[in-house]
Amino acid sequence: MLIKDEFECQATDMVAYGQKNPIKNVDLLSTSLIANRDIHQTIKVAIRERSENVGKIILATAYFIEEHKIQKTDEAISKVGAALQAIDRQRLLELASAQKKINLSYATLSAVVEIFKRANAEIGKELVALGQADSGVKRMEKTNLYLRSSIIAYELVSFVFEYLSKFGLAGIEDMKHIRDEVINDIENGRNNDEITKRKVNSSNNEKLRDSTLGKISQREKFRVKVEKKWNEMMQRIEGQVGSARKVKGFASDLEIMKNNLREEIALLNIAATTQIVETSIDAIDALATGLQDWELPDLNEDTAFELLNMGE
Repeated sequence: MLIKDEFECQATDMVAYGQKNPIKNVDLLSTSLIANRDIHQTIKVAIRERSENVGKIILATAYFIEEHKIQKTDEAISKVGAALQAIDRQRLLELASAQKKINLSYATLSAVVEIFKRANAEIGKELVALGQADSGVKRMEKTNLYLRSSIIAYELVSFVFEYLSKFGLAGIEDMKHIRDEVINDIENGRNNDEITKRKVNSSNNEKLRDSTLGKISQREKFRVKVEKKWNEMMQRIEGQVGSARKVKGFASDLEIMKNNLREEIALLNIAATTQIVETSIDAIDALATGLQDWELPDLNEDTAFELLNMGE
């Protein structure tokens, strides 16, 4: 796992630094090293680069997950966009852009949760195995292995805590703006049809009246279909917002775990650290399952036409 590898390299460097310099275990954590004026700038830069690498890996993972959907969306737009009027084409592009933002943002959140769950499970196994190591393991070697694993656990929790604290689903307001424009067009069309209906009902031309009322009825059926499609879309988005809110709420639990890990690292308490990691695994599992239920449908040609109130 690439992300865990990044944290493992960082933890290995931190433990090695602690072996060469008179520094407390808790002061080997990234936030402490960066804040320490006595630490050389090259070390601080390396820590920041690893954190940036983790962010890039997560974004790349999310894009890989969404790549097929993005490709299908682009194909749908290419297929229908050229034949549209400029205003409809612009709205179509805005719709596609908003959906891409939402999908990629949600996939990124899902990737963070899933990676945290898997990495924590691996760390938990390592800590359990370490705690059960026989007396043949040298005390100093066991201490260093524990310290390394604990630092990885701490840095992982810290990263996810910072990510969730700042997270917001992108593209939601863009999607709502497009929805409002379409619904406004629908209401204007309804009002115009009501005016036409009143006029044609007073007409003596039965054929014209029947034909016009039939067309008005067909238009209204399509408007209802568009409204239903938007309701379904917004329900899924609201589901995503609710899931994201739950995951963000987990940040407060992560902060408690982070502080507990910091204190247990200071005491070199293997059993307590193992318990904290196991607790976080149980808590994140339900969140990961909930995120899977609210993915948006692909934006294909039919969906685009329905959402944008273009034709039948």
